[in-house]
Amino acid sequence: MNRSLTLRIVTAILLSTLALSVVATILVANSFWRDIERQQTQSLDMYIAERAHRANDMFQEIRQAHLTAQTALDRRLVALSDARVEAEFDRLFPVNDDGTRRSIDALFDGYTDEHGNFHHGVGAFMGSLQPLDINRKRLLLAAYNVVDQGGGMLEGRVQNLYLFTPYNELVISAASREDQLMFYRREAPPDFDLTQSSFTQLVTPESNPDGAFLCDELSQIAFIQNREALTTGCFTPVRRNGEHLGAFGTTVPLQVHFREAMTDTLPDGQNLFINGAGDLIAHRDLLDGEITQDVVDALADQLGVDMIHQAILGSGETEGALVSPDGRWLVGFSRMIGPDWFYVTLLDREALRADAIRETGKILAVAIIGVALQALFLLWYFRRHIVSPLGALTRHFSPDVEKRPDVSCATHLLATRRDEIGALTRTLADQDLRNRQLMTELEDRVEARTRELAKANQAKSEFIANMSHELRTPLNGIYGLAQALESNLEEPELKEQARMIQASGETLTLLLSDILDMSKIEAGKLEMSPTQVKLPQLLNDIHALFSAQAGDKGLEFKLEMDPALPDSGTVDAHRVRQCLSNLLSNAIKFTDSGKIITRASAREVEDGHIITVAVEDSGIGMDAAVTEKLFAPFQQADASTSTRFGGTGLGLVISRNLARMMGGDIRVDSAPGKGSCFTLEFKLAGKSRRDTVETVAQTPVELAKDPQFAPLHGRSILLVEDNLINREVAKAFLKPLGATVTEAHDGKQGVDAVVDSAFDLVLMDMRMPVMDGLEATRQIRALGNGRSTLPIVALTANATEEDARACRAAGMNSFAAKPLNAPDFFNAMMEALAAPTDG
Repeated sequence: MNRSLTLRIVTAILLSTLALSVVATILVANSFWRDIERQQTQSLDMYIAERAHRANDMFQEIRQAHLTAQTALDRRLVALSDARVEAEFDRLFPVNDDGTRRSIDALFDGYTDEHGNFHHGVGAFMGSLQPLDINRKRLLLAAYNVVDQGGGMLEGRVQNLYLFTPYNELVISAASREDQLMFYRREAPPDFDLTQSSFTQLVTPESNPDGAFLCDELSQIAFIQNREALTTGCFTPVRRNGEHLGAFGTTVPLQVHFREAMTDTLPDGQNLFINGAGDLIAHRDLLDGEITQDVVDALADQLGVDMIHQAILGSGETEGALVSPDGRWLVGFSRMIGPDWFYVTLLDREALRADAIRETGKILAVAIIGVALQALFLLWYFRRHIVSPLGALTRHFSPDVEKRPDVSCATHLLATRRDEIGALTRTLADQDLRNRQLMTELEDRVEARTRELAKANQAKSEFIANMSHELRTPLNGIYGLAQALESNLEEPELKEQARMIQASGETLTLLLSDILDMSKIEAGKLEMSPTQVKLPQLLNDIHALFSAQAGDKGLEFKLEMDPALPDSGTVDAHRVRQCLSNLLSNAIKFTDSGKIITRASAREVEDGHIITVAVEDSGIGMDAAVTEKLFAPFQQADASTSTRFGGTGLGLVISRNLARMMGGDIRVDSAPGKGSCFTLEFKLAGKSRRDTVETVAQTPVELAKDPQFAPLHGRSILLVEDNLINREVAKAFLKPLGATVTEAHDGKQGVDAVVDSAFDLVLMDMRMPVMDGLEATRQIRALGNGRSTLPIVALTANATEEDARACRAAGMNSFAAKPLNAPDFFNAMMEALAAPTDG
């Protein structure tokens, strides 16, 4: 017989046995379940009746206390003479500066009367809505006498006893209150109005024509906001000769009076109170901790209180037991007299089912043991004939597992089987052979493709380097000659046109720098050049660069620096300037009116500070969809952004990468029409040995007048440059210095000029025909007769850190990138002249 057929027969027997066992279990458990639930229903009827009666006793005690207080009030009203009222009322309840009357402190703190009786624990607030006449004064004075005496007798059983009137007047006795009734005695504002509270409506003739004792919904009494436990209030109206005078009230703290009712429950049961409107009033989880309405609502939803309340009302009974509509609870209930609440006990029917199942288990033990034995047998069978063979196949054909001789041998034996396992083994062996062949071919293709990508990446790097040089060379002519023209032209219109050419050159330079920086970031070749900086000065200088732009648009433009900001530290000042300039430029660009506020602060870390600079504007703002793509290359808010505002969409991408390289990040918080806040963070490390000089941009003519550049005046300078425009730019920059300039068109001519003549300084281009600047510098350094120490400044359009290092390795003293910037150019010449010599 085919072995797979045998397996099917064994499986069918097991399934049949299991099915019969399950059916028997269900029938027996259901029978036990019904008996247990019937017994529990009977017990629940007796339990709920007894517990509801005990809970009712508490409210009957409060009701009786109110009736006693009413009787005492009637006697006191008759006993008080007008003279006694006038004499006592103003003394006990003086008028405050805010127009209200409040009880004197002695009423709460305590005093001994002329009969030797000690009185304490009473407070009062009277923000009367109408002028007080003698009858109202008599009522309030009598109420004080009653609550003073009655509150003392009830102390320990209820929280308080008070009388309130329809005219916003309250006299309350609560000696054990931790807050000492300070709210009513001193803190209540003059416009505090008790008449707006929900419980004042319960006692009016319109709402309660019979003057019945009743209780409010679960709440906290007015302005007692301790949030420790929810309370309710019970009230009895006070009426005399058909006139509604007010009501006696008592606050009932649930954690005191209901603790026993909530915690002494049946096994697997929960006790709770529900009011007539279906609100959850009390539960064991509401006795302790911070209780809010949200907590109550969540618990009510969890228990299904609304559904249970509807079922109780639908039963038409005041006491009994039923099953909740969702089948989860066995519900016992009893309506309470007075507060019109329901005392409810919930028994978890699942727990009852569990009891039935436990009982059923004893009867079904033999069947379970039989099923277990069958399961063990089938487990052995499956492991021997199916699981183990499949495991051997998995280990043999897994690509991550080394082939072992014993596993390979077992697999070979499996291939000889005549069942499905044998067929599967042979199929997997054939597929494994084909996979290995395909993998070998794929690896060969990947290797070839990798070589192609490496060549393409090298070609890209060379192209970018060439483009940097080729683009910066004409930019140097545009930018440099524009600066020279602006310095020399007198006519305002022509001077402004020269400035516009210079600004266009700056824009092109920034766009080119963005593209080059992005390329270096993607290649992982961008490096930081940390130097010692004076942080407040750096931030002030960057901010000052944009003041004119902000002023042209009429924007409020402020820089706020935390006094705790460190004075100095080490960071790449150029990259900080690049990041912050991008944020300020964007803020001005996208803000038409309002303000731009820059706030700088710091937090100390182990080896320095984390500096946070937030740029907040009142501009157009962005939604979440836009902010998600802000830091993706070449991305802007939408197509109209580039048209309206220009830009490559690289600024923020580069700035975030630079910030992260400096140990920080850039974040954005924005909303359409509400402006944006970009936050830059970077790390400011401890001091280094090198100082930097921050120079505000100036024209060559202005710089030439600066005393710090006096050493440059009248120098004999050799200019080695193959490009005519670049030579004209350099000469225009040098002209205000009164320098004597000798020109050489390639490196070889430059070396020959140094051999033939004496110069104070050499300006050396890097890329030139015949001989480049690096080789020319090396040959000059090899000369004797003092020529080897000649100061040399590198002039190059290859504006990378690698180029700067190459220049210094060849022997050049300083470095100035094209297009030339007058302050950087002058500083580079000063650095070269100040460089130490070895000759």
